[in-house]
Amino acid sequence: MLEQKSRPLPKPVPEANIRELIAVAGRLVGLMRRETAAVRAVAAETLPGLVAEKASLIEAFTHLTRAFHRDPETIAAV
Repeated sequence: MLEQKSRPLPKPVPEANIRELIAVAGRLVGLMRRETAAVRAVAAETLPGLVAEKASLIEAFTHLTRAFHRDPETIAAV
């Protein structure tokens, strides 16, 4: 009788990927530059929209980074 070698189970696909995290971080940096320019120019009418967009990006960034905490191999690779 032949013994079958057990193969490791495939690694689950992480919820997030590095490209997505980098894209969100880049958008957040760009937004903060626009926000800083608006504050310097005293363009108060643009701030509420920037603050709302920033909150959305921070939420996405937080979700993505938490997903990577569950995948230490990817964090180590980055």
